[in-house]
Amino acid sequence: MIPAKKFFYSMMAGVCVLSAISGCKKKAADAPATVTQSTAPVQAVVPSAPEQLQLQTSKPIAKDVDALPRIANPVTDGQKKVNAVLDQLDKDARSAIRQTQDYERSVTVTMAGPKYLSLAMGESWDGGAYPAQLPSVMVFDLSTGQAVDWTKLVTGKGVKSYADSGATGKNGQPLALIYPALMEMYMKDPDNGGDCKDAYQDPQSFMIYPDAKTGTLIVSAFDLPRVVQACANDMTLTLDQAKKLGFDQGFLDAVAAAHQQPGADKLGVQ
Repeated sequence: MIPAKKFFYSMMAGVCVLSAISGCKKKAADAPATVTQSTAPVQAVVPSAPEQLQLQTSKPIAKDVDALPRIANPVTDGQKKVNAVLDQLDKDARSAIRQTQDYERSVTVTMAGPKYLSLAMGESWDGGAYPAQLPSVMVFDLSTGQAVDWTKLVTGKGVKSYADSGATGKNGQPLALIYPALMEMYMKDPDNGGDCKDAYQDPQSFMIYPDAKTGTLIVSAFDLPRVVQACANDMTLTLDQAKKLGFDQGFLDAVAAAHQQPGADKLGVQ
């Protein structure tokens, strides 16, 4: 064979081989990918519980007079407003110590976020034959720094706010709630019958606060006369019961989340 022709035929053979390889690569690229299924079990991603709101505690203001906690390193306007209210309430306690004999105050954190901060407070002082006792709660909406408005968190027939000197909606104490359906449930509790049956007003107002330790709401009759204050019994509402009564789902979700927080078992009234 003439060398030139031999070279030509060799080049053509090389081109054909390259074309074949290129065609194979194209076909391989166009072919759908084959997915190899793993036999290992898929691990579910479990969302972590929200962290508690960080609070700073202080030594008692005086003997048997607890200081209120503060939100540590407040960053939002709402958190700063909450701290300002707590500052004022501690000033009020110092004034009460100077003016009132045997003044005492206990403070308990019942929920520290998310979205809400709840404190239960009990005050007492010498009141003669019937020493004065004033249980109260502070339930703050952390987004606004204001006390919650129960009429906006509960939907039901006859829902309305009740105000007096102990629950004005100011200084963190939310207005007490009047709600016939809640009263009906409260009266089904055996502790609220018998001698206490005639102690309640018509309509009766209620104090409410979330308890992260148990993941429930605590309800008690509010503003009873001193002689029947012992009838201000606590009633526990599960979140399912509260939902049926018309409590806001977002609020109930926050209480449920608070119950899952690390350290929630150390909160609440002992």
